[in-house]
Amino acid sequence: MIGLARLKPLLTTVAIFTMVPLIAPAAIAPSPTDADNITSTTTAVSPVADAVSLSDVESLVSAAKAYWSEDTSGVTFQVADLAGDALAEASGMMITIDPTAAGHGWFVDTTPTDSSEFSDLSTHLVAVAGGAADGSMDLLTVLAHELGHVIGNPDIDPATDAHTLMSSTIATGERRAPAPAPAPEPSPPAPGEFSSSTTDISFGVVTTGLSSTQEVIFTNIGGTEASIDTITV
Repeated sequence: MIGLARLKPLLTTVAIFTMVPLIAPAAIAPSPTDADNITSTTTAVSPVADAVSLSDVESLVSAAKAYWSEDTSGVTFQVADLAGDALAEASGMMITIDPTAAGHGWFVDTTPTDSSEFSDLSTHLVAVAGGAADGSMDLLTVLAHELGHVIGNPDIDPATDAHTLMSSTIATGERRAPAPAPAPEPSPPAPGEFSSSTTDISFGVVTTGLSSTQEVIFTNIGGTEASIDTITV
């Protein structure tokens, strides 16, 4: 008899894969500490209800950008409630404007280049009493301040300079001038020229006014040895 081999079933392992959709991580919203804002120097006693519109804000953007020589393209704006006495804040490339200027109301200047609604106090401008800007926050100044943050300028402590554009607080009826341009570096004197003062002199051009009783002492270094000449002018 021929023996029959018992056949064992073959065990096959099947791997089953399940397709799981990839979910992109949610964007992380900037925390309040990432935002730079400007606040009112006082809390509104009788808060106003009139709200500024986005079109009001956009009408002053070009004038506010003119305060700066740096590129401010790509900045976007929105109107939304801000906490406390905050008037506006910059976070990244977004500037948010409080709709009621923390209850003070906004002055939206229709002629922002002439500042005719303000009086010049040399350090800043103050709204003419009883005029359109009196008692309100100047939207132009606040926009220019926040654009300064966008291009990297920090807040300045009001105790140091209360009326500079980047001061962190502002009063109603106040308009600020653009930040002054940095003074150019002085050019070095050309070879052979002299510079002077009333006490000493070094190479350069004589520029200070000297009376007839003062002496100018200069050093002539024409070769290896230095000689000192004294003249009276």
